[in-house]
Amino acid sequence: MRYCTFVKALMCERRAIKTFIFKNIKCKLTQIKRLRGLLHHVPFTRLDSQFQSGIEYPYEI
Repeated sequence: MRYCTFVKALMCERRAIKTFIFKNIKCKLTQIKRLRGLLHHVPFTRLDSQFQSGIEYPYEI
């Protein structure tokens, strides 16, 4: 009985982890898309100054 509930909990956990990772990846992708949009509009000198001021952007483009 205990073992069965343990396995069920494990399966639920795995599903939760999968959805969490998937959501994270989706979020990263939207961030990267936004950043790409920014790169088209914002001049690079302003972007460089923002980098130096410590604003973090996702680097995986």
